[in-house]
Amino acid sequence: MTLSLNSILNSTKLYELKWIHRRLTDIFDEEAAPYLLDCAVMMTGILHMHFRYHSATTPKTQRTSKDVVHYCINRLVELVHQVTKNKEQLLDPQLLDQWAPDQMKEEDLRIETLEQSLFNLKQLIFKHSSEDEQKKHKERLDFLNEELVQQTEPRTFLIDSIIGSLTIDAKPEWQKQLSEFKASVLIFLKDSD
Repeated sequence: MTLSLNSILNSTKLYELKWIHRRLTDIFDEEAAPYLLDCAVMMTGILHMHFRYHSATTPKTQRTSKDVVHYCINRLVELVHQVTKNKEQLLDPQLLDQWAPDQMKEEDLRIETLEQSLFNLKQLIFKHSSEDEQKKHKERLDFLNEELVQQTEPRTFLIDSIIGSLTIDAKPEWQKQLSEFKASVLIFLKDSD
């Protein structure tokens, strides 16, 4: 049983590392690519330690979790520029392919497809909604993201309910993207079983 738990924890850490690495490759240019796995490793450590100490001092400070993340990202940008300039590399990004089993790669792809579909929907909704509507829809979309991506067993009745309410409020400008999102949710939930 302990081995299974360790296995799950290691897979989760690896997924987090791969996710951060993928986001960094989206942000930084090709020149930085060889150094981004090292930077992803450093980012996980920086975030982990800052949140550990931030939570210990929260009553004494007005800084939010968002402030901590912004601070860490600003430090990371400096690190990426520095290691790229100095051409310093410890870990080859190709190691991620060796570390990740094929099943995990498929899961990554499903999650990434779902997240991209949700992002596209969010963009259109915000473009074609009033400020009040944006707030209401943001809460719904954030809930869907959390329920679908972060829960080990997504609650389909809640997901269906939120998607139903989005469908009722849908405007012509984003109905097509909502349909695409619904399809990606169905595929995601089907493949999760």
